[in-house]
Amino acid sequence: MELYRYRKFEYGLREIQEQTIYFAARHETNDPMLEGYIEIYWRGDAIAWSGMLRNYVCSLYRALFSYLIGIDGKRISEEAAMRDVHYLDHVPMGKIFGSLGDRFLQQDNIKELIDTIGDGKTRISKDELLFLLFCIHPSALRHCLDALPPEGIAPEQIKNLGNLLEQCSQAIPCNHYRKFLEESPQNRQKFMHYVVSMISDLIIKFNTVQDDSQKQAWFKIMHDFPTSYVNNLEDFIHPKVYVACFSADGTNEAMWGKYADNQTGICMVYDTHSVNGDDTISIMMPYCTTSQGQESHRYRDEKIYPIKYGGDVQEANFFTMLGRL
Repeated sequence: MELYRYRKFEYGLREIQEQTIYFAARHETNDPMLEGYIEIYWRGDAIAWSGMLRNYVCSLYRALFSYLIGIDGKRISEEAAMRDVHYLDHVPMGKIFGSLGDRFLQQDNIKELIDTIGDGKTRISKDELLFLLFCIHPSALRHCLDALPPEGIAPEQIKNLGNLLEQCSQAIPCNHYRKFLEESPQNRQKFMHYVVSMISDLIIKFNTVQDDSQKQAWFKIMHDFPTSYVNNLEDFIHPKVYVACFSADGTNEAMWGKYADNQTGICMVYDTHSVNGDDTISIMMPYCTTSQGQESHRYRDEKIYPIKYGGDVQEANFFTMLGRL
């Protein structure tokens, strides 16, 4: 059986020269098949929500601290959500996390939020969770900045922070969550769209006039950390997925136009072979590591799976799925 892979010329040439196949992460693909099969929502009791909001403020503190010690902004975004806020309990940083989380959860607006959505019945969508985190983000920032070492933040980094927090407080209600959740879905969606669009516009305007990657990272933490955090949460309940897509047709004009750089790229041909009735491609992969840290490789037959479009969207409660892990 022959399979075809449409690529831009430089990407295809590299795969041929290096004898490799590039596997794309889910966010790099434009195939709805990889986006819409699981719809995650959040529904839990007060304990579950308290743990999550504690995780959020500690994750934000870690992001700020990582920025100050020079960690790359892309890595900060990719690791925005902490897997476990207690993994540093045996070192001084763990005490900071503990105190920070306790103080944050004692705020009146956070107590109201937990009381509102922590009844075990209220279902929060991904968009609603993002909106609620934007609501509490200014307050979380204040607590994190208070917990940072006083010499850690340079004056030029925070000179506009006061105005930012004031603007966010005016634009986003930090209380009356119950009233918001009682609104019609249309009104809630409209207001959430307004808030998220406002934040996105700020980031776009800043990035167009600022080419310093570290300043962009700082600005993203200040304004758009909730987005990175929520995107990270999805990886908590299922492993990251990397795929290489092929076609059964090497003469499709639409694919030549879309995937082969407007018909200026190449189409590579792969031969499969049958193993126990399944079509497979042999790929060299690591299978063991020596005591000296040297990897050994061997070919492994990887099954080719057909893409099945359609089907039902599966729903998953984040707190329930997290507990099963």
